[in-house]
Amino acid sequence: MALVKIHEILDGKCENQKVTIRGWVYRKREGKELIFLLVRDSTAVIQCTVKKDSAAWSEAKKVTIESSLTLEGTAKQDKRAPGGYEIAAENVAIIGLAELFPITKDKSEEFIRDMRHLWLRSRKMNLVMKVRAKVLEYAREYFEKEKFTEISPPMFISAAVEGGSTLFGLKYFDQNLYLTQSSQ
Repeated sequence: MALVKIHEILDGKCENQKVTIRGWVYRKREGKELIFLLVRDSTAVIQCTVKKDSAAWSEAKKVTIESSLTLEGTAKQDKRAPGGYEIAAENVAIIGLAELFPITKDKSEEFIRDMRHLWLRSRKMNLVMKVRAKVLEYAREYFEKEKFTEISPPMFISAAVEGGSTLFGLKYFDQNLYLTQSSQ
């Protein structure tokens, strides 16, 4: 089975073909005879169905949100599926089982800020990051075309640059360093 990116399936390039995807469980719904896994990779999210009589059933029962896995199955068009395609799973191999996902709809903004690394994986934040990446890509292309030179100033410094009353310090290989305040 060919290893593919999810967007290739959603673009219709793999219809009725055996495929292998690698990704993270985005959502999970369980029924008596069927488990629905929404799996995401860096390109998209796809619905995967696991039937109770499938060899993949026991592993699909174990996975939690944000678990990483490899999933093999047949890519099929299905108008009911988000994106219009799904994978009928035949094999699920868990790469890394995640702890129970702590972010739920009833959590406070403060709690979500404390779990920022997980919130960044949400669909909304994922879109924000993709837009930001494209803006930076186009800006970089423009400035490169105009013969500007991109610089990458150090993030850590050993002494204050300006004033220094609010330096954020940290230990780095037994040396006191500070986050830079100025890139001028």
